[in-house]
Amino acid sequence: GDARAAVAAAPGSAAALFERGAAEAATGEIAAARRSWLDAIAAEPDAAAARQARLSLQALDGS
Repeated sequence: GDARAAVAAAPGSAAALFERGAAEAATGEIAAARRSWLDAIAAEPDAAAARQARLSLQALDGS
């Protein structure tokens, strides 16, 4: 419920870091996006947002 949503959006959470990376990638800041996505994976390796970050990194690398 709402408590889970609040946790997901917490600064430093995988979700917040993934969203930051997506925003950076959208503006062409690929190096910054890559750092944010790596941070998301490091913050919460098992989170859904970390899986999204891994997929985004793979897309950047063309794999």
